[in-house]
Amino acid sequence: MKKVTQVLYSGLGGHGSVAFSIMDGDIHHQCQHQFLFLGIESVKKEYIEKCKQEKVPFDSVIIKDMPKHKALYQAYKSIKSQNPDTVILHSITLFPIVPILRLLGIKVVSVDHNANAIKTKFEWLSIIFLNIFANTQVYLTNNQLDDTKRRLGKFYLKLGRPVVINNGIDTQLFSPKKQINFEAPFQIFAFGRFIRIKDFQSIIKAVKILKEQNAPNFHVYLAGDGETFEECKSLSNELSVENQITFLGMQPESVLLEYLQKTHLYVHSSFNENMSTAIMQAMSCGVPCLVSDIPGNRALIKDKFNGWLFETNHPEDLAKKIQLFLNHQLPAEEIAQNARKYAEDHFSMVRMFDNYYKFI
Repeated sequence: MKKVTQVLYSGLGGHGSVAFSIMDGDIHHQCQHQFLFLGIESVKKEYIEKCKQEKVPFDSVIIKDMPKHKALYQAYKSIKSQNPDTVILHSITLFPIVPILRLLGIKVVSVDHNANAIKTKFEWLSIIFLNIFANTQVYLTNNQLDDTKRRLGKFYLKLGRPVVINNGIDTQLFSPKKQINFEAPFQIFAFGRFIRIKDFQSIIKAVKILKEQNAPNFHVYLAGDGETFEECKSLSNELSVENQITFLGMQPESVLLEYLQKTHLYVHSSFNENMSTAIMQAMSCGVPCLVSDIPGNRALIKDKFNGWLFETNHPEDLAKKIQLFLNHQLPAEEIAQNARKYAEDHFSMVRMFDNYYKFI
């Protein structure tokens, strides 16, 4: 049995859902799974509980205020002590130690979760490095791989055996609880890390527009935490929409699932995405999704078929589309059914594990 260590961010983010879905997709128990949580935040309680419940070995390296070389050394020691056959890197942070892992006979599968449009020069250099030294370089969509080839040009290398493996989720867990009654009062939901590129600000500004237009009875729930959390709360108060928005803060996956199963509309307003786990989970729950018109979102949402697109960074267009939804001018029930069917057909975590196992 192969031993596999997955290295992922310790706090809130899509890495956790992907990493645990790879493990849960191993329904025939072909691997012994292990985890290393790495980041500036403490390990999410939910991750620890999951590992203990599944009796999965795990370790953590919290690198806040830690020199880079020390963090790399601590991570290297942790991986070596777990003695895996394969390491799946969900972060490029550890790219400097990849050649050492290879010398130890450990396979390295690197997963590029970051959207190309927001990568720094340092991150692009890291990707080139991983293409040279990793056994396999995983991209989440064909669009991401094609765009990477275009951007790197002659610096694009195939040494890392580039492959496309779409993310997967537990579509049995993330499933519709009951048929949604698309009548007021409407619940609108969004969740994720409160960082600049997630653009929760556009949602708040759209709520202000809807309030001024006397939109039908609705309430918005925003879940998550991060560097722009307080800024968004302040913006809500400044625009006098604090009664229309509830900030839920950080919540475990079980609570997010509860909200998804009772919400009427999921909104995702990011500037950049590769393959959003949040959108996948909402679609799997049969929730209509209204998402920003960017390549990563268009890889999941086919406009007017299994969801809708709105103009990125454009609160007015977002408010317009929400108003159409609230006024029953959009085919919500049909879209919800199409979203669920699409998730069942495309988001299987068993399919995702089988694709990773080829390189393990």
